[in-house]
Amino acid sequence: MSKIVGRKKEIEELNRHYYSDRSEFVAIYGRRRIGKTFLIKQALKERLA
Repeated sequence: MSKIVGRKKEIEELNRHYYSDRSEFVAIYGRRRIGKTFLIKQALKERLA
């Protein structure tokens, strides 16, 4: 299993939005092939149906 290194700030931000009492839209953008999808999957792996 892969481990995310150096993304603590981004994971904390995703968790903050996930546990918010409001509906929120989070845009994640950046250059291709830098791990955007992997970051989302790893940060929310136990919470998505």
